[in-house]
Amino acid sequence: MNNYIIKIFIVSLFILSVSLFAHAQIPGLGEVISFQVSPENPRPNQIVTINIDSFSIDLNRADSITWLVNNEVVSRGAGVKQMQFEAGKLGSRSVIDVVVRGTDIGTVTESITIAPTEVDLLWEAKTYTPPFYSGKALPSSDAEITITAIPQFVTSNGNKLKSSELIFTWKRDGKVLGKDSGRGRDTIEITGPRIFNSTLIQVKVSSLGGTLHGKGFAQIFTVQPKIIFYKNDIILGMRYEKGIKDTLTLSEEEVNITAHPYFFSGNRRVSSDFDYNWNVDGSSVPSSPDDESSIVLRQIGEGEGSAVVTLSIQSIDKILQVARESFSVIFGTGKDTLFNF
Repeated sequence: MNNYIIKIFIVSLFILSVSLFAHAQIPGLGEVISFQVSPENPRPNQIVTINIDSFSIDLNRADSITWLVNNEVVSRGAGVKQMQFEAGKLGSRSVIDVVVRGTDIGTVTESITIAPTEVDLLWEAKTYTPPFYSGKALPSSDAEITITAIPQFVTSNGNKLKSSELIFTWKRDGKVLGKDSGRGRDTIEITGPRIFNSTLIQVKVSSLGGTLHGKGFAQIFTVQPKIIFYKNDIILGMRYEKGIKDTLTLSEEEVNITAHPYFFSGNRRVSSDFDYNWNVDGSSVPSSPDDESSIVLRQIGEGEGSAVVTLSIQSIDKILQVARESFSVIFGTGKDTLFNF
């Protein structure tokens, strides 16, 4: 009889223990409920989607799932395993609580905190553009590129963290750039891809305490270098406002034409790294004596005619950086002959 009583007591104690565990709240126990946040590192005021899953309990059997954002109920119902909300501004914190209740599983709670951050990537190729050019220097094949991460990390008390207070992990095409990563390493320099290719640059940024996280990425495509011709007026200087495209009507006795090698590696128009080759109507002609990027065209005598001026530029060190361009010159005073000097 005593053994029977003891067995009943043990079984009752076991059932009681299970009951207490099943109906107890279990905050912070990541093995019970897991969150999938998309996007993983939200930006300010971005719509965030959160899904929950569990390997310990069957969420589909729950009588109700309640979602709260900063202690306010935003969604409730059976099988509500997803919710959306708008992230706050920089420095804000959104505490997401989920409460799962069911006859078999009791009450289980879990929470996650969303702190929006921003990480922008700015990049610029070390390629040539003319003075006052308002566009971006683009990378041609194998050009050097500088990439800088601009993080916006704001603590809950409103302090913006400096780059020296953040850890940067850089990746190129999925491969971690260990030598370029680390605390305060907000800038990297790479040799860009070859022509007709691209490279994906990613950076993951985190605060020293690990409470703030953010990501940024940039897909960088190469371009073909190009040549644009401009009149180089003795009085007005370089006529950057109007490039020569297809045809130039020669109304003056002579004109100085200067070529600009857009997006070739380097920061100077005339460089020992470039090989200029001019020709007129298929015949090689010399450039201006003091500037190989320029040519002087002159008409002599009477008559009308035209000629085709062609320039090829080849980078000596980066053989895939090459460009060829031409334009027609129409002249109305001369022996239908153009001379170069």
